[in-house]
Amino acid sequence: IGVSAFSQVVAFIVRSTANQGKGIISVGSGNLGLLELDYPRLLNKALPKDIRVICWSPVAPDFSARFCTKYRQYKYFFTKDNLDIPRMKSAGQLFLGTHDFRNFCKMDAVNVSNFE
Repeated sequence: IGVSAFSQVVAFIVRSTANQGKGIISVGSGNLGLLELDYPRLLNKALPKDIRVICWSPVAPDFSARFCTKYRQYKYFFTKDNLDIPRMKSAGQLFLGTHDFRNFCKMDAVNVSNFE
């Protein structure tokens, strides 16, 4: 049993040969005179085989992978072994409707204005 995720977005600061444009923070001359590093290849060499980086892109300095999302979609898959389907359906009914789950997450009170 484990957790899987598809098409996740993460944000972190990396060195780039670009010296202008969205998300570029100039330090020193800005032009390193080098080829751009192949971040997907470098990261994939360090990550487990079941986690892959597909691409990267500069983003605005205020971008947040957590709070700049437009929507989230979750799908859960279970093996057929020893499942009590009626009990699972009954438990699932408890999640229907509007609920305040803010106590289950790290809050960013500045960016969260609507939690329904």
